[in-house]
Amino acid sequence: MDSLVRSLHGGTQRAGAAAMGGVFGRWTEVVGEAMAAHVHPVKLERDRLIVEVGEPAWATQVRLLSDRIRERLVEVVGVSVATIDVRVAGGERRR
Repeated sequence: MDSLVRSLHGGTQRAGAAAMGGVFGRWTEVVGEAMAAHVHPVKLERDRLIVEVGEPAWATQVRLLSDRIRERLVEVVGVSVATIDVRVAGGERRR
């Protein structure tokens, strides 16, 4: 599976298949139902997680809770990310 992921990304492994599956598959467990309804992981690239939100208020929540989200990713999935980048649907990107 990791080789498939590498081949889909031009030969460079952005994140292991198990890590991606864990983050995407267990997202609700990581952040809770309320946040998971509004915040969606879209890409895991090395130690950077990109999430998308529909409203700027949720971008603020992610920024305020980013340390806790990163802790939960380690606890629940065993994945460590250094940064969480937030994109507001419609093109605005926040960090």
